Amino acid sequence: MSVGHSQGGGAVWALAESPLLRQNPLALGKYLGTVAQAPGVRLKDMALAALNSSSSDVASARGVLGEVGWVILGLRSIRPEDPQLWLSPRFRKRLELATLTQACYASMESLVADLDFTEVINFSDASFSYALATMQNLTTRGNGRSAQPILVVQGLSDVSVLPQVVEMSQEASCRSGNEIHLHLYPGLDHDPVIPAAAPSFLQWMDDRFSAIQTRGKCTNKTIQPFDLADMYAPADTD
Repeated sequence: MSVGHSQGGGAVWALAESPLLRQNPLALGKYLGTVAQAPGVRLKDMALAALNSSSSDVASARGVLGEVGWVILGLRSIRPEDPQLWLSPRFRKRLELATLTQACYASMESLVADLDFTEVINFSDASFSYALATMQNLTTRGNGRSAQPILVVQGLSDVSVLPQVVEMSQEASCRSGNEIHLHLYPGLDHDPVIPAAAPSFLQWMDDRFSAIQTRGKCTNKTIQPFDLADMYAPADTD
């Protein structure tokens, strides 16, 4: 069993589709299933969805933009030969300072607090399209085969991992013949979905260890709160 959140959610989903789990099952033991919480998947689609978000959905675009620094550092480790000329000089200087000081997650997000997308990335640079394609290839889930069921939990008010992109991955995975159970939580952001979904995904895990069989097909379920109007739903910054 593997469980992961955010980037880790994308990682365990990738593990579920990995042929390594099928090459020598006796050496690995029996793999029972996967729980992906607000998984970071399809980063190109995520970025484009944020760019195209409406003016009334500024928080969504801002949340995705706050992750850009980490994505860029990840690309540098994968493609060190890329000079990343598509970065704006202003943001490049900030990123170099953050790298030098080993900035934490919250401070990395502050690098873009007063910037918009065009002040971070030069979209007219041809090499940016290749960088986007690299991110997409590395983070696309749903095209591989998973021998065991996957449970995905996602907050519908998540501004870091956009719900519509996660749903896109579930649909692709179902078309590939996988068993994906998507649980959606209205009003919940990226981190609060973990404790909110805990009773459900812990029971799901317990059922797998108890050898209780799943239905063998995809499901999509919205978990409605008892009282949405008065529900405690903190943002990630609270």
